[in-house]
Amino acid sequence: MLKPSTTVFTGQVDAVPLYLKYPDGPRDAETMMIDPVEKLLYIVSKREDSVRVYTTPLAYKPGDTVILTKRSTLFFEGLRKQITAGDISKNGDQVLIKSYSRVYYWKRKGKEPIWKLLMTPARELPYSRERQGEAIGFTIDGTSYYTISEGVHPQVYHYKIK
Repeated sequence: MLKPSTTVFTGQVDAVPLYLKYPDGPRDAETMMIDPVEKLLYIVSKREDSVRVYTTPLAYKPGDTVILTKRSTLFFEGLRKQITAGDISKNGDQVLIKSYSRVYYWKRKGKEPIWKLLMTPARELPYSRERQGEAIGFTIDGTSYYTISEGVHPQVYHYKIK
């Protein structure tokens, strides 16, 4: 089990609102990722047999309402296939997408758009199912990843990417 850091952030961060609108009606989505290569915000829908991938550029003014661009539709197999989380590595060369039961991994070649990369076959990575696992994130160096469930006192899981 991973021991939590004792470092505490005590500074202030000013949030700036951005209002997002789907081009094809409201969606339930829990996956939001930032691509440092394309400078795009990615949203992946959750509760559909074929999830939808949307993007918008990161250039906006506070309070803007942005209509997302639908980029692709993805199909994931298995039970509990709802997409609950995702992450793009710090340097933008790796992508993780997580459902309740699986973790999918892609390695980017060059500056290929993430939405195109997600349409290629994924590699499934190790994952111990959690009660309600809804978070995933790369380590800062991109050699491993963490998952955690919702709830009181959830355990943090750490996995190496091999």
